[in-house]
Amino acid sequence: MTAAETIAEEIRRLPIDKIAPIVQSALDDEAAVPVTVDVEVLDAVSVGPGTVALIRCSGRSGTSTGGKSWSSILKVLEHDAPNQFGNVMESVSTRREVEVYETGLYQRWPGVFRGAKCHFVEHKSDTSTWLWMEDMSAYAGNMWSEKQYILAARGIGEFRGSWFREAIPQYEWLELHPVIRELPGSRMFTSMLAALEQESSTEFIREALPGDLYDQALRLWEWIPEITQAALTLPATVAHNDCHVRNLFASPLDSDNPEIVAIDFGRVGIEHIGADAGDLYGSGFNWTDEEAATLMGILDAFYEAWMDGLKSTGWSEGELETRLGFLVPLLRRTIAVAGMPAFVSADLRGGLPLRRYGGRKEDMPSSFRRRFEFLYPLCEEAIALARQIS
Repeated sequence: MTAAETIAEEIRRLPIDKIAPIVQSALDDEAAVPVTVDVEVLDAVSVGPGTVALIRCSGRSGTSTGGKSWSSILKVLEHDAPNQFGNVMESVSTRREVEVYETGLYQRWPGVFRGAKCHFVEHKSDTSTWLWMEDMSAYAGNMWSEKQYILAARGIGEFRGSWFREAIPQYEWLELHPVIRELPGSRMFTSMLAALEQESSTEFIREALPGDLYDQALRLWEWIPEITQAALTLPATVAHNDCHVRNLFASPLDSDNPEIVAIDFGRVGIEHIGADAGDLYGSGFNWTDEEAATLMGILDAFYEAWMDGLKSTGWSEGELETRLGFLVPLLRRTIAVAGMPAFVSADLRGGLPLRRYGGRKEDMPSSFRRRFEFLYPLCEEAIALARQIS
């Protein structure tokens, strides 16, 4: 029996009244009484450290207005535990995620972008915490429409710009520039570069990065110090730092109150203004062909929506700094576009890069070549702006 299955059995044996606080929070009704409890282990796999299980609990309840269905996602965290590859990621902290929920950091501002609700935080021990979360299964995950990306861009702009209206919270766990400071010494990108050089003569890499494209790819690693140094000078505030559509949920487009809901707060910190928007845009290039194609078609509209969201909060910083902020995260994503085929060619990372791509191995080189050709000019723009600022 797996750890998740053991925990599921533990929940099934709980007296039903022990579930009452979760049900009452999920239904926003203090009088709600759980009647039935169904437990299902989800097959979603987290590549971050510390997530032991994701379990959906649901059922029927009695309320003052009649019977209602309820549901919640239990996320079981083992603090300081490695990820599925046996690695502990310094920039990701399960304890930080718990702090985000307990302080309500992502419930501060009204708007279309918010954090998922946490119904109940249960500290099982010094090393284990259960988070009883809002069930987002009715929302869209993974494959978004252009309109949903545009909605998210504006919402992120509104949320991050709103923080400049008041002083940033001074929590010990809310680190300054956790992602940007990690980038120059990133072990992931060091291993990608080594794999790219090792596989450079293979047909797989020659097709993915033919001719000058290979040299351009190597140039990205050379630009890391300059671009990250410039990013440290940009206006900074609270950031999710891991915005991609596997961590975000979009409400149905016909919703009366359209919104984008974020989960997975282990990377939250104080980061430059372009973090999150640039990450969300660039992240889709590391996944499926459909996602990459959608994003290629909306670059200008996405950027303008993000800017509209910022300006709606009173944002008035310089255009050069704002544009650079948006482009900085694209360096990381473009490096991944160059490096993922090398991992696949060398059969590294347990097949995860190919699973993320979601297509056939033989189609990957030409697909990632198109992505690289689209993204590289944006990285050229980023290094030019970084040099202007410095």
